[in-house]
Order: sequence, then C-alpha cells, then structure tokens
Amino acid sequence: MKVLWTLTLLLGVSAAADLTAIVINSQLGEKYLQEVNSTAEIIFLFSNVSQVSSKSPARISVESKEANYESPVLVVVRQQRGVLSWQIPYATERGSYTLVSRTLCPSSLFEVVTGDGSQENLIVSVSSSSHKNVNFTVSVDIEVGFEFGLDDERNTTVSPSQPRFFSFVFPDKVNTILLEAESSDSNCMTISLQERTCPVYDLEGTVNFEGSWQTMTKKGGITLTRDKFPNGFFLVLVVHGDDSACLTNTPLEAPSRHKSVSFSLRKKISYDEYLVATFGAFGVFAVFYVIAYVVAVLHQMSRRRRREAAANSAGECLLETHAEQETDVDPKSREEKLRRKVNAGESVFVSDMSRSGSVELRRSAQKYLWNILTVATFYGLPVVQLVITYQRVLNNTGNQDLCFYNFLCSHPVSVLSDFNHVFSNLGYGLLGLLFVMLVFRRERRHLKAVALNPALDSALGLPQQFGLFYALGAALIAEGVLSACYHVCPNQTNFQFDTSFMYVIAMMCMLRIYQNRHPDIHASAYTTFALLAVVILIGMCGVLTGTIVFWSIFTTAHLTLCLLLSAQVYFMGCWSFDLGIPARVWAAYTQPGLTCKARFLPVYPKRMALLILGILVNVGLSVVGLVYRPKNFASFLLAIFMANLNIYCWFYIIMKLVHRERISWPSLFHILASFVLWGLSLFYFFHRNISWQETPALSRTYNHPCDLLDFYDYHDVWHFLSAASMFFSFMVLLTLDDDLRLVPRTQISVF
Repeated sequence: MKVLWTLTLLLGVSAAADLTAIVINSQLGEKYLQEVNSTAEIIFLFSNVSQVSSKSPARISVESKEANYESPVLVVVRQQRGVLSWQIPYATERGSYTLVSRTLCPSSLFEVVTGDGSQENLIVSVSSSSHKNVNFTVSVDIEVGFEFGLDDERNTTVSPSQPRFFSFVFPDKVNTILLEAESSDSNCMTISLQERTCPVYDLEGTVNFEGSWQTMTKKGGITLTRDKFPNGFFLVLVVHGDDSACLTNTPLEAPSRHKSVSFSLRKKISYDEYLVATFGAFGVFAVFYVIAYVVAVLHQMSRRRRREAAANSAGECLLETHAEQETDVDPKSREEKLRRKVNAGESVFVSDMSRSGSVELRRSAQKYLWNILTVATFYGLPVVQLVITYQRVLNNTGNQDLCFYNFLCSHPVSVLSDFNHVFSNLGYGLLGLLFVMLVFRRERRHLKAVALNPALDSALGLPQQFGLFYALGAALIAEGVLSACYHVCPNQTNFQFDTSFMYVIAMMCMLRIYQNRHPDIHASAYTTFALLAVVILIGMCGVLTGTIVFWSIFTTAHLTLCLLLSAQVYFMGCWSFDLGIPARVWAAYTQPGLTCKARFLPVYPKRMALLILGILVNVGLSVVGLVYRPKNFASFLLAIFMANLNIYCWFYIIMKLVHRERISWPSLFHILASFVLWGLSLFYFFHRNISWQETPALSRTYNHPCDLLDFYDYHDVWHFLSAASMFFSFMVLLTLDDDLRLVPRTQISVF
C-alpha cells in the first residue's frame, strides 16, 4: 500500500507538470541504461530491498557523462524514512564529477525501531530540464563488508562524489577503542563518527553536523568510548573537493581526488593497565623521596658533629677580624676601593662584595618566592579557565581539529580527552616540592649552625640566601601545572603556557649563579619579574607576527643585551651604562705609563675568553633566527635562554676549577646526573608527536603509538626526564659551593 500511495503521488506531481512518468520495476545488482529529458521522468522501483540482506545497506550509483551545469540530471532517492537528492555533474570547489555513489541508511535500523518486520522499498527518480535526451546509468547493489569489528583491517576508496560509511557495535566488556586510519596520498579527507541513526551526514558540507570528526591527510586516529556511542557508531569517510582544510598551501591544479584509505579498530588498555601506568609513575618519583630521606638520615648521623667542631674552631678568630673590617671602612669608600681593584686587575674576593647584612640579604631574597607565587596565581587562574573552556567545546562539538593531540596515544579519563599527557606532568610538581623540602632542611641546618657560630653567617663561606631556591622549587611546580593545562588542549593559541615558566626558571637560575659571589649587586625581585614580563610580551609578539621587522628589532636587542651582560660579568658589576662610557674608555686607554700590552690585552684574559665564546654562541643563534625565522618563536626564545644558562653554568664551574676550588662529591654526582638526564630528555623532546605550527591534519602525520606501558609516548617520557633533569640541575646550584662553607670570605675569589 505504501508503494502504491507513493507512486500515485509521483504520478500526480508528474501530470501536474506535464511530465511523462516512466516506472521501471528494478532488481538489485542490475545496471540500467536510460535517457531522460524535460518531458519524461524515470522512476526505478526496487521492492523488498531488505530481504536480500537485512544488515547491509544498499548503495546506489548514478552516472551521466552527457549532463551539464545548465541542465543537470536530478536524482531523488526515497526510502521508508528518508530522502536523498543530488545532481549530476556533482560540483565541488575545484572540479566536478559525473559519477555519484551513496550508501543508503540500513533497513536493519528501521526494523529495530518499528519491530513489525516490515520490508524496505526503494524508489529512485531521475529527471532533467534538458530539451535533448541525456543518457545515464543507475545501479543499486548491497554494500559488502558494511559491518566491521575489532582488529578488522579494511581498505576502501572514496572521492568527493563517492563517500562511504561503515557500522561498528561495541562488543561486550569493551569500553574504549582506538580508530586508526592511514592513506598513501595527501588528499584532504574528513573522518566522522556518528550515532547509528538516520540520516547519515556523508557530504563535505554536512559531515561536521553530528558526532566526532577530524580532518586527515595521511594519518588519523580517534579514541572512542562506549559512553559516547552506547549503540555503536557509523564511521563516515568524506574526501574534500580541495585541500584547503588540511594544507596551508594548496596546489592550483586539483590532483586526482580518489583516496585509498585503510582503517582498523583495536581495543585500548584495560582499567588495570591504567592503574599500573599511573601508580608506576607515582612509584618512580616516590623513589626520589625515599633516597632523599635515607641520604639525609645518613648525613645527619655521620657528619653533624665533625662539621660543628670544624666550624667552631675555624671561625672564632676570623669573626673578630671581620668585624673590624666592617666598622673601620665607610661603605662608599669600600665601593670606590672595589672599583679601583677591578680596574687595576687585582683579585677581588667575596668579602669585597658582601657588604649587606645577612638578615637583609635573606629578607630581600625571600621576595622572589612571594613574587613568583603571586605571578603564578594570577597567571594560572585564567589559564585553567581557558583550557576548561577548550575541553568543553571539544566535548560538545566533537571537533577533533580543535586540539593537537597525539591521537594514537591519547587516553581519556572522565572529561579529559588526553589524560596521559596531563598526568605525566606529575614529576614537575613532586620534584619541585621535594626540592623545596630539601632547601628548607638546609636552611634549618644553616640557622642552627649560625646560632652556635655566628661566623658562618658573616665571615665564612658564601652568603646564604635561600629565597631564590624556594622560588625555583615553586617555579618548577608552576611549570608542571601550566604544562598540564596546555596539554588539556594543545594548540597555537595556548602554547606559551607551556614555556612561560621555563623562561622564569632559566632567568632565576642565571641570577642565582650570579648571586653566589655578587650578593650586593644582583637584580631585585621586582626588576627580575618586570624583565620576565617583557620577555613574555616579546614571546607573544614573535608568535603572532614573526615579520622581518620584528626579527631585526629582536636580534638587535638580543645582541645588545648580550654585550651588556658580558660587561657586567667581566667587570663584576663595577661599571655604569651611561653616556660617559666613551670618555671613560678613552681615558683608560690613553692614561700615561701604560704599555702596549696593557692597552690592548684584557685585564682578566681567562674570563674574557669564556665570555667571547658565549658572545659567539649568541651571535650564531641570532643569525639562525634572522635567516630562518622559525615559526615556533617561543621555543627559539627558550633555546636562547637555555643556551645562555648552560654557558654561564659551565663558565662558573670552569672558573671554580681555575681558582683551584674543588667540586664536592654530591655536587659532582648531581652534575653527572643532570648531564645524562638532559641528554636523554632532549632525545625524546626532538622526537615530536605533534606540530601545532602545521594544520591539524598535518600534525597527525607525526602521531605515534604509545611507547611505554602502552600508555605514555615520547613526549610523556620527556616530561618525566626533564622534571628529573631540572631537579638535579637545581641540586647542582644548591650544592655547587659546599666546598667553601668553612673558607674565609677574604679567600673566596669573585668571577
């Protein structure tokens, strides 16, 4: 009855339009060659289609090589609960197609809904406004291999006019699966996962209307959960008419748009394997705490008495002499005396640089901690809010192009789509907290020792300032939090969250090294964070613009600052940057009595040689930046910071050895551990799994399966190793001058 009613309706419409309706009873698997014009409409009736295959849908193909844009061939397909329509030629942005193939919605879905066992009938009508006869062919076949399961690998060919979709239902006890897709060509395609309902959105203009989707060139992957698709899903493959959605530079001539795709589904790790991976990471970092505790106990048991006795015997006579120095000399006279010593090339000692009281120095250093906590709080809260918004948009829209994940190693937990990359930042927080605890223990030990012997705070060793160490530990924790926030949804607009506190850490490390032997002339906390604000602003401008004008200005500023800091290190802070520099330089070189050697050779040749090496490295970095202008300016800026930090750190260590100071065994261990771990970290860092500088589709070509416990990839390993590397680097700074604890400041050289 439904078929008769439909035919009556069609004939009535045709009569009203003065058309002749030609009805053809058709069979599946047959190819029909017909012609159509403005006076006739061809109607193909396929009866009881679902009797042939109740689970596989029908696929219709219509081709007409004689159709044109002025008088296209119009195709309307009527099912029991849906209508499809298109025209031939099928037009896209950069081409047209004379063959269109579409898969119809499966009749099995109707049977499940109705439950009445009714059979599906298919009506295909073909018409045209052409006054001439237009030949066309029509065929309807049953789609083979429509349903697929876990570990089934399928190969298919799709084009803009011939999309395809397949059906999958979750097996029992399988809750999470990974879809992997690969192709040998770079034609742009969208992969869509939609509910197993009709209609199915399988055209370029509609494929984003439903479910989860992502663009793809050569590689794609999506992690799926039963919660999102409890009744299974359709896997829809749609090739775009051009590559503008996948490539930044698309070719002017459209290549062949037929794309061969292979895809498969495999089960993700189980709940128990999740627990092993997460608690295993906890266990690794718990080992650091255990080792630190054991070392602290053994150290306390074996060396406390010996150190206290040595401190008492070494400091009694020195304390009286050093007080004499402070009371007999006016501060301005001491500063002038220091300047004359530097200009004359005489040896300068820490006693010349430590004029402020220890309490004042510690109070000043403590401001770094409070400043970094304030900055981290006000910087971090908007970051958290932003990435939560990104995650919500991703979950609500299904737009997998919004975030640059490694989709082949992305494990969802609750609302997080990429839990493993968020969780792997755990090490920064745990090791940052451990470092703060170790600094606190060292400060307590120092204050107890000072209570027994005040000379430890005024005459022996380097002035102890723990504020920057606390700030470094807090910065490492903040780096972990912000890196985790970035990995909630990594993309081009929030990458700076992952690097901002790395700038802070690098600058504070350099400042801490300089502070060791220049306690009175280092930059204040307020100046330091003001400069960091400028650095972050420069980083933002570099990411957003990156023009030749910007790079020229940046290179000039970089090299100028490099020269100024080199002068600060060479003259040990005893110089002024003002308009009188040329006159002072001229006076220094023209003063009477100077030999030719004294005029042109540096006063401190060893220091000058190391500084020239550092300047050459910075010049090289500037040339690379100016010539290549890398898109990832934030990483390039971080590379400059890290390069200078390494140069200055090795400069300090070499100068220690030049002045015949020794490296303690704990410090040597920390140096070796940090050196090895940094090497391993960089190895994993440069094996990237994403690239937010590219389009989302191109970024997926870097995606790689999990490497560790089937849960972590190379970037997760980078998180673990870099956290340990920074921890040991901080320990180097904390212990590097332990050999000087009982050495009088009048014998500790400044460099």
